[in-house]
Amino acid sequence: MTLRRPPTLFLIGLILLIGLAARLANIGFGLPAMYDPDEPLFVLKAFGLINGHTLNPGWFGHPGTTTIYLLALIDIVVALVGLGSGAFANLPQFAAAVYANPGLIFIPSRIAMALIGVGTIWLSFLIARRLFDDRVGVVSAAFVALNAVHIAWSQVIRTDINCSLFMLAALLFAIRSGQEGRLRDTICAALFAGFATATKWPGSSVMIAVAGAAFHLWRADRDISALVRRLAIATIALLVGLFVASPYILLDWRTVIADVGGKSRAGTSVIRGMASLPTSGGSSSIRSPDRWDGSGWHSSSAVSYSSRDAPWRARRCCPQPCCSWS
Repeated sequence: MTLRRPPTLFLIGLILLIGLAARLANIGFGLPAMYDPDEPLFVLKAFGLINGHTLNPGWFGHPGTTTIYLLALIDIVVALVGLGSGAFANLPQFAAAVYANPGLIFIPSRIAMALIGVGTIWLSFLIARRLFDDRVGVVSAAFVALNAVHIAWSQVIRTDINCSLFMLAALLFAIRSGQEGRLRDTICAALFAGFATATKWPGSSVMIAVAGAAFHLWRADRDISALVRRLAIATIALLVGLFVASPYILLDWRTVIADVGGKSRAGTSVIRGMASLPTSGGSSSIRSPDRWDGSGWHSSSAVSYSSRDAPWRARRCCPQPCCSWS
């Protein structure tokens, strides 16, 4: 029996609040040390956009464009607030403050990741409710909200949670398309698939759901021309979404090919050679131990296991200013 609407709203609201609290708990862990090698990469790429007065990230390894754009926007907001409040006299002073205290931009960026993580909890509820009922939706949302791995990736600056948000949105619209047959749902699903692809290349795999919904409709009417038309429109919408989210994937395609072909090598080069933020000496763990207390014994066990190769993954960054504002 489906839960009545008021209890459902109360439960999902409570789950979202718990999920948000779990993701915001100790959000500044580790700083000023860099415990995840991807974090400084994306932060510095965002700084590069502002410093270079360009929209071209110049790197498409993930490709990570939506994450980089979001971080650049956050940096601009933080800088404007600092300048407006008188905390910084000019942009070079802001850059120096960020170098001295990376938390000025890392914490707002991590908070954004946490909020995106909460968005995936909500989408999980909507998908499960559409496929089953309110009860299954609430249980699904609870599982995602309390998932230790999901919490961990929602607390660092990476592309994973961003991509998950777009993929879940694409999946929701694909399901609606298959159930109700509306072309606009197919278009929305493909657009979100394009956004997911611009965030992380494997995000394009959600187009399988879009195509599956189209074939589901074809099984009902056996209209091959309608199937071909729907798939063609979905493909165009995918490319439009990709271009809107990351125009330089198409405009700077030579760099895309080079980065995709040598992704790991290029990523290592960026981390080792970048003008970066300071780290604490001697630290070699991926996660700060004080984070273990926030998620229970199951999270502690998972973190302990995943940190077995931490000394190999930890990186030190050069103690130089991360950017030069002019």
